[in-house]
Amino acid sequence: MLIIKYDCIKLYLNKLHKEQEYEAANEVAKSNFKKLSNSLPLKLKQKEAKNSKANYQS
Repeated sequence: MLIIKYDCIKLYLNKLHKEQEYEAANEVAKSNFKKLSNSLPLKLKQKEAKNSKANYQS
């Protein structure tokens, strides 16, 4: 009986640990997506400015 309880507790703690790892990875992914989505409009504006400058010079 004690061994079964120990195994159940061990499985539960393992599950909690995996959930914490998933949540941490999810937070990192959200942060990276936010950084990317914030920098994307700036990169597009820079590209448009470069293209319009090239068109103006030619």
